[in-house]
Amino acid sequence: QRDRRAPHEQLELVEKRLEKAIMTDTTDVVSVVPEGPKGMQTCGEKLSDLSLMCIMPFLAWFVTGYAYASVGLHYRENSWAIWHMGVLTFLAYLVRPVVSLIISRVGPWMALPLTCFALLLLLPAVFEPSDEVAVSLQMISAWSFLVDLALQGFCFTRFSDKDALRKASRLQSLSSTTGYGMSPFVGGLVYDLGGWRSCVLLQAAVQGSLIILLLLSPSLWQDWQRWRARRKSASTVETPQKSEKSVQKILLPILAVAAAQFASSYSYMCEWATFAIYFREVHRWDDAVCAGLAQMAGDIAGALVLLISASYSSPVEAKADMKSSSRLHIMASKPYHLTLLLGAWCVLNLGMASSLHVAVTCQVLMGSVFVYFMQFVNEMSMFYASGNQEVYLKLQSIQQVAFNCGNALSGIASLLFYNELGPLIPFFVSAAICFCCFLFYTACFLLRIGCSSLESSETGLP
Repeated sequence: QRDRRAPHEQLELVEKRLEKAIMTDTTDVVSVVPEGPKGMQTCGEKLSDLSLMCIMPFLAWFVTGYAYASVGLHYRENSWAIWHMGVLTFLAYLVRPVVSLIISRVGPWMALPLTCFALLLLLPAVFEPSDEVAVSLQMISAWSFLVDLALQGFCFTRFSDKDALRKASRLQSLSSTTGYGMSPFVGGLVYDLGGWRSCVLLQAAVQGSLIILLLLSPSLWQDWQRWRARRKSASTVETPQKSEKSVQKILLPILAVAAAQFASSYSYMCEWATFAIYFREVHRWDDAVCAGLAQMAGDIAGALVLLISASYSSPVEAKADMKSSSRLHIMASKPYHLTLLLGAWCVLNLGMASSLHVAVTCQVLMGSVFVYFMQFVNEMSMFYASGNQEVYLKLQSIQQVAFNCGNALSGIASLLFYNELGPLIPFFVSAAICFCCFLFYTACFLLRIGCSSLESSETGLP
């Protein structure tokens, strides 16, 4: 029957439902807004989803990786100490957990002011691209202010269906991978053609475009409105306490995943920080563009496989998780797929210390392993969050801390080992770290769930 209430009564009813949603769970605010017919999207909504899942992740990750094919060469050409770059990398990646904490505590909408601040840090390098302090601020701008957690939060809120969320998340991963995978190739090409000043202008253009897209994103303004609503009712909301209790119940597996994330990021940063000078000085490979192209190949190939698997296997995988108990299936599904990837990291790190052809092959495969690792860690957080955005952001912020600590430590340690102990030592150390985390991660889940899949063992999660 049609609602025959007066317009002002209908408005009061909507306001009460909105207030109730805020008091119970802030992630339910969007659900009180009537939805249109299923499968019907306006052109604006399609463009917004395209920006959220494809363009913004591409730009955000492109900025973090474009300089790796050239910044080491820029340091060499200006006779700056290479260990300065290691310290800079360490400090830049120590700032990232702070950025993740701000996004987790305040909200994903903080991506906009953080990106604006990052663009301001770039300005000195626009005028003085050969000054070490200006270049250092530029690298902090590129490496520290990654807003990927905010984009993941937008995606988690935007899609409530699990299959749709997984497909959207993997599309985001493909876009992110394409961004940082192409970035060293494009960065190396720009550096070869126009020098470091061209790299500075490239970063300014990318960060400026990201700011414009964030300003136009409905997800950002919806999150900002939810944040304002939470502040108004802050005295009575108890959701943070509930989310903290939820995280405490799953602390052991989350710490195990964080250890694995640390090993993966340490290994990948070891290779990223050294590959340009390693191939030039050890294997006499002088072409920065080709080195960046090799870096890109494995990343994009891995992300494409992830996206295709999400498109074709989601219904089958759900049934397989309930029925299949074969060892092969268990090792290829949550949580032991990360065990396999940690083992792959050990082998690939050792391969980097071999001949040029083997090292380039391992470089390409490292990109694919890293992409799988990042997406599987994200899906572990989705599983343990059980649909709660606040818990999801907390879990992902923990993983971001592990990821950034691995990057920070590897950034300084790998270059220090390279410069002081020899060019092969960083890869041996990385292999040892991966092996230790392989043992710890596998032991934690064997003690918790035994030889079974996660979906069939972890029941009754908060």
